[in-house]
Amino acid sequence: MSRIHVIHKECGGPAVDDDDIHPDHPPGFLTEEAFSFTCLTCLEEITDPAELVTSEILSQ
Repeated sequence: MSRIHVIHKECGGPAVDDDDIHPDHPPGFLTEEAFSFTCLTCLEEITDPAELVTSEILSQ
């Protein structure tokens, strides 16, 4: 099983809760052209996908 880990580049903290993101069912903000959400760590509004770093974490 794997998860997607999303980091906000500006603050370096998790942008969303890891338990909510799975590669089989990615949330809308990862697939839509226009998105907006608030960073879980710094509470800054994120409106550009370039502000995120995503990586897949493999686990057993």
